[in-house]
Amino acid sequence: MDEQEAIEILTLSDDAKEQLPMLAPVYEVAVKALQKQIPKKPREYEDKYYACECGNVLMEKWEQYPVRLMPKRSGLPYCLCCGQKLDWREENEHD
Repeated sequence: MDEQEAIEILTLSDDAKEQLPMLAPVYEVAVKALQKQIPKKPREYEDKYYACECGNVLMEKWEQYPVRLMPKRSGLPYCLCCGQKLDWREENEHD
């Protein structure tokens, strides 16, 4: 089972939320934590830096402007601000 399958199982319907009012917040916290484990691509801003979806700057884009790009392999695996797992792979790379 992967994170997405677990999220689908833990996501409560509106009826279930009404029947389990004490447990609904627990399930919501679990779903939010699992969503952070699904890798997301960093956002590129103004050809200057990469940032997480929370806005935290992750890495400068250039090692030496404009000659050498910073290798994405040196990026952190998780955002230090919100804990989101990051996917630094290029579009044409596979696992």
